[in-house]
Parts: sequence; structure tokens; C-alpha cells
Amino acid sequence: MIHIYQLVDAYGYWLVALGAFFEGDTFLVAGGVAAQKHLLNMLYLVIISIFLSMFHDGLLFYVGRTMGLRILKKYPKIEQKMTKVFENIDKYGILVILILRFAYGFRTLIPIAIGMGKISDKKFFFYDFLGGIIWSLSFILGGVLFGKAMNVFIRKFQIFGDLENLTILIVVVIVLIAFLVGIYHWIKKIKIKQRLQKLALIKLEIEEFKKIKNKK
Repeated sequence: MIHIYQLVDAYGYWLVALGAFFEGDTFLVAGGVAAQKHLLNMLYLVIISIFLSMFHDGLLFYVGRTMGLRILKKYPKIEQKMTKVFENIDKYGILVILILRFAYGFRTLIPIAIGMGKISDKKFFFYDFLGGIIWSLSFILGGVLFGKAMNVFIRKFQIFGDLENLTILIVVVIVLIAFLVGIYHWIKKIKIKQRLQKLALIKLEIEEFKKIKNKK
């Protein structure tokens, strides 16, 4: 039987990398708990988190730089959100880049909006790197502290005998829940998109019917 430690050792870094790329803060917290148990190296976790999140932001930045206007024309429904992002960029400037990973609901749009602006590539990636340090340390250190607090709690009340395995089991459960929640939201987004496409087709059909009726 494969020991749970072996699973963390084999897939832990990959899961954190996946979480860093797909905005999965919970994966970083879980990685921090594993680092507290000396199953993963904290420095490696921080480096992976910074550069994978930068890769995510960089892709979106260049999407905004190369086809931002086309996206707004094709998806007018996001224009209202993008307007808020542009307003915040004008108001707070570089600070928006530093905290974009914490801007839930706007994290995908912010790099695109910044890419549509006049900021240079070097300046964006410099501040995005600093933002990555702040973000990764916040959640990974949070996981380390959570792991320590959990150990103290379990030892104090002597709830379970096998402390080590319980801690890692909790980490695995946290990651699994985060993964399932992510899949749920992804499926939900796809269904909403499909419904909007159907509504758009119905609207077009109604407009065509009205045109034909008016001609008669």
C-alpha cells in the first residue's frame, strides 16, 4: 500500500504548481502545511508559486496587449467589469499589479486590462514578481502556521494518537475539496456560457422572424 507521505512527495509540488497557475490559493496553504511537516521544501514551494503565477499573468497580459480590443468587442458583457478594472488602474497604478492575485473575481481580467495599457513589459513583470512573492509567502506561511496550530490543538486535547498521518490526511482532504470546488465552478461557467449562447441564438431567430414578418 502506498503511504500517504509518498503521495505528497510524488505529487505535492505538481499540485502546488497547478494551484499557482489556476489561482488555487488553497493548494498553497496545503503546501505550507506539508512544508511544516518537512514533506516539501518551503523554498521550492515559493519559487514554484511565484513563477507559475507569473506565467499565468504573463499569458493574460499578452492576450490583452495583442487582442484586448477584439475581446471587448466579442464579449461585450465583460465590458462593465473591465471598466471597473481600468478605473482602479488609473486610481491606484502599480498597486493593482502587486495585489492582483488577491483580487478575486477580477484576477483574470486585471492582467488583460494592464496589457491593454501603456505599461512596459519589463515594468509589469517586475511588479508582478514582487506581487508573486507577497502572494506566495502569505498563503504558504499561512499553511505553515495552520499546521503548527493544528499540531498544538491535537496534542493539547489528545484527540488522535497518530498526529503525523492525521495532519497529512487533513491536507489531502483540503486539496481534494479545493479541486472539486474548482471543477464545480468550471462546469458551472461552461453551462452558463452554453445558456447565454442559446439565448443569443434565440434572440437572433426572433429578430430574423421580425424582419421577415415586416417585409411581408
